[in-house]
This record gives sequence, C-alpha cells and structure tokens, in this order.
Amino acid sequence: MQFLRTMFAAVLFAIFLTFCASNYNISVKLQMWPGWEADINIVLLLLIVFLIGLVPALLYHSASRWNWRRRIDKLNRQIADMQPENPPVETPSLTKNDSAFTGQ
Repeated sequence: MQFLRTMFAAVLFAIFLTFCASNYNISVKLQMWPGWEADINIVLLLLIVFLIGLVPALLYHSASRWNWRRRIDKLNRQIADMQPENPPVETPSLTKNDSAFTGQ
C-alpha cells in the first residue's frame, strides 16, 4: 500500500513539473483591488493557491490527531490504574499425599 501511495505522489509530482516547465514564462494579471494589479507567474499562483488549501487542512488534521492521541493516553492511564499493582499470590493447595492432610 505504501508503494502505491508513493507511486501516486510521484506521478502527481511529475505532472506538476511538466505543467511548470510548459507554463514557466506565462504571467497572469491579478486584480486585487480596483486600481491595484499584480503580474504573477502562473506556477507561483498555483503553488500559493495549493498552499492556501493545504495548510488549514494539515493544521486541522494534526490537531485532531493530537486530540485523539491525548484521549487514548488518558484511557490507557485509566486502564493501568484499574490493574492491581501486586497480583494475588496463589497459595499451594493441599493434596491427599501431603503430610498435613494425612495427619502424619
């Protein structure tokens, strides 16, 4: 499964590099506010838009993983607290051949 994920990422990266190589010299006029325009490379614009979408998702994912890990650790501590520290020691039982049983 790790191989497929790595292969998929490599294919996507190759497609992105092909796009960057073919559109490197293309600039886009970006009108931010009336009277204020910016000429930006389309590859840079694509990277900025991708990061604007990726960063909040990564922050949410890492926060939820931290929260779940904290809950699991709390439950593991509760289970450890419920376990007895010293397990009960078994006392040997008397059998018919023991001297205390036969009275000898």
